[in-house]
Order: sequence, then C-alpha cells, then structure tokens
Amino acid sequence: MASLLGSKKKDEKRHSEKPSADSKDKKHRGSMSASQSGAGSAEKGSGSAPAPIPAVDLKEEKKVDEKPSNGDGKSEVKKDSKPATESKEKEGRRGTDAEGSAMLKYTGDVPPPKADDYHHTYADLPADIKKVVDNKALGFDKALVEKYLNHFWTVAKFLVRESFPSDVKEPTEKYKKQFTGIKNRSYALSAQIEAAKKIIVTPDKPLKKLYKGNEKAGEGGFGEVFVAKDLSSKSGKERVAVKRISHQTAREQENNYTEIAFLSTCRHPNIVDFKKAYLNREDKKGPEEIWIIMEYLEGGTLGEAAAANALSEEHIAFVAHEILAALKYLHERHFVHRDLKSANVMMSIKGEIKLIDFGLCADFSEGPRLQMLGSPYWIPPEMSWQIPHSYPADVWSMAVCILELMLTHPPHNDSNLKGMFYVATKGLTDQIPSSVSVAGKGFLARCLILDPEKRPPVADLLKDPWVSRPNLHKGIEEVLKQVFLTASFQTLGF
Repeated sequence: MASLLGSKKKDEKRHSEKPSADSKDKKHRGSMSASQSGAGSAEKGSGSAPAPIPAVDLKEEKKVDEKPSNGDGKSEVKKDSKPATESKEKEGRRGTDAEGSAMLKYTGDVPPPKADDYHHTYADLPADIKKVVDNKALGFDKALVEKYLNHFWTVAKFLVRESFPSDVKEPTEKYKKQFTGIKNRSYALSAQIEAAKKIIVTPDKPLKKLYKGNEKAGEGGFGEVFVAKDLSSKSGKERVAVKRISHQTAREQENNYTEIAFLSTCRHPNIVDFKKAYLNREDKKGPEEIWIIMEYLEGGTLGEAAAANALSEEHIAFVAHEILAALKYLHERHFVHRDLKSANVMMSIKGEIKLIDFGLCADFSEGPRLQMLGSPYWIPPEMSWQIPHSYPADVWSMAVCILELMLTHPPHNDSNLKGMFYVATKGLTDQIPSSVSVAGKGFLARCLILDPEKRPPVADLLKDPWVSRPNLHKGIEEVLKQVFLTASFQTLGF
C-alpha cells in the first residue's frame, strides 16, 4: 500500500485536520527550513478519535497534528506564573496537572497492555493495511502485530484514517476514565495569545516596499517562506526570512497567534530569532496574511546534513548538546516543542544549531496533554500508547534526530507504519549503529527509554559525558560549509 510506505526524503510534513492537496514541504538550501512554514494543530481529547487525515504517499511523508477544541479556544491563566525550575520539569514529567490528576503510570520494559480499550482482532483491520503487513519486502513481524494489535491499530488509524470505516470500535469507558482529568485546552495560555496579538503590527505602507527580493525558500500547507532584504535595517541590506501565512479563518488566526506567542518570547542562541510580525493585505480586496520576520540562516537542515554523511561522532555529539540546550530553555518555561525532526533543526555554515517551527509547541504549565501529533518517525511511543505526554516527548524526538545523523536517514524509513509501530513496541535502541562509541550508545540508550517516566530530563542529559566533552564543535564550520555549498552547486546543476 503506497500510502504506508516510507520515503528517503528528509523534509517531512505533518498531517492537518483540514489537509490541502498541494500542501507540500519543499527542500531548500541557504535559508529557513521549508517546514517552518508551519501548520495548525488539533488536540486530541481523552479517548476521542483523531480527525480525518490524508494518506501518506510514496514520495513524501506527512506530519499529523490535531487541534484543541474547548469551546472558546482559551485556557485559564495561572497567576504569578514563573519559569520552571528543574524540579518543575520533573513535576511535569510525573504528570500532575493543575487539577491534581495523574498520568497513567508505566513501569515495565514492554508497552503497557491495552486489553480493555478496543477489543480488536487482526481480521478487523482494513484489507489494504493487512496487505502492508504481508508485504515481505518490508519484513513486518506479524506475530508482534498480533501481540500488540491495539498499538498497531492506533498507529495505522493515525496515518490513514480514511482506510477505516466510520463505525470502527472506539475506546471503552473504562479506558477513557483513566484520563478524565486531562482537559482539552489551547496550546498557548489566553494571556500568551493576547500578548501575541499586541505584537502584530499593521504596516502603513506595502510590505513589499519594506522587504525587497522575496526569493522563495520553501512552502508548506499553511504558509510560505521567503528570503528578502530588510530595507528598514541600518544597512538596508540585512537578509531576513519572511514567513507568510493565511490569516482568514478563526482557526488560522488562533494558529498564528499561538506560534507568534511562543516564538516571540524565546531568546536563545539555539532558537531562531524572531524579529517582527505584520498583519498584511496586498490590496483592499485581497486576503489577510500574517508575515513573521525571522533571522536568516545560511545553511540547511539537519536532514540535509544527515544525507551528506559528513559529520563525525564528535560533531554529532555537539549537535545533540546544542539541541538539548534549546530544550532546557524551553522546558524551564513550561514549553514543549513536540515537533523536533530533522527538517526543524537548522544548521548554519557558521556552525550554529537552531530549532525552528513552533507550530505544535504547547505550554505545559497546567500539566500533561493527551494527544497524538507530530511527524511519524519522530513521534514518541507514549503518544502511540495513547497515554499523556509531557517533557520527555522532546527527549525522544531529539534522540531520533541524532540517530538520523548516524544512519543518514530516520530509523525504519522504509515504512512509516512499521516505523511508528516498532517504536511503540520494540523501541529504537537496536537501531544504534555498532560503530558508535560506548559513550554514544549509552547516551542514546538513556534518551530512548520506552518508559517516558524513566527518560532523564534535559538538564541531566546535558551533563552526560558524551555531549559535555570540550571542543566538540571544533571543525564543524568547515564541514557544514562544504556540505551546504556542495548541495547548492548540485542544485544549480554543477
């Protein structure tokens, strides 16, 4: 079945609740990642079925996201909210929310049993999905599928909802009651949304007169990214990345406010720098757009660097350290990125490593969330288990990015269905290359613990000997210059 086969393309995209037929992320060089064009998202409530999503084609993976629906789209603001300390992060990891409800505990070495949720049999699976399992070229472990059929069912339905009949069995009330305290809520707090609205400026002149050039760098289902010269800068020649997003529907507006809310409050060397946001209309009758102005990074994505297979283990450890530094900053502020993947990690020719695309980022100050979202190969197992997730989700996704640098592609990239199912049932430690050092294997093994409760927080991982060694960055600038300049020449046909 083509829609469940993987792809060796590195620039993934997520599914959207309202998919667009032409919503494709295009690879680019020398600018912000195409995936930073972002996407709206929908939060999955306790025990509820995911929204309809499109199939994944042979050539391009998709990223799934689900949007919150709590009536007014707002959540209560906690008074005197302050940046989290490490103890706060650990509190979030334990899963205690503002209402005092707790995460489902999982302490075993295999996925938690789900005998009482669906009562499915293998025969209940759609015929096209069973064909994928029977495809000998993919090497599916059918016995494992039958053993953990409910995990397989969840993953398959997440990826190709349209293959399942509308009358499929849903979780039982017994299963739903485990998570009655996990509320549907917006990704950002209402105060954060209101602050974002105040940041957005309505220009008094056409934006094309302020930003010249507008060389298209990439696009996604919810926007386009351009490279332009900022004529208002001191030199009048500063290059910036301009993300243009539709701002017409209520959902689009909330998505845009949410992304601006997170991006505008983050100031860290390992997070892309936000500059300005505009509400723009090309003419009186034209559609409204949001223009997000960000720093321009000359280089490419982690996925492009992985494909080039040019980084040493020391350089890969440096990349891990820099991603962890960004995550520590986010987690201390109760933010969880939730969409870490190779297309959302930028690497500049100056050796900078920066996170981009905050379209699925969420505030966790009120506790864990119960939803399934992200890009197939990077989704942590707890989401496939349909239990609440929190800060450890970012740790897992970071480790998959590091594995991709070692393997030159995401683990199990021959099939996204197989990849997600194996993550939920077997984990990924068996995918660590034998050539990796003992210290490197130990670091990845800690990050890839199936039980999210046992994954170390990022503050602890930053102290790991593999990423805390001195001079890991030495020589990475020259390597990245070679990687991305070579890629540029190949794009131009040289």
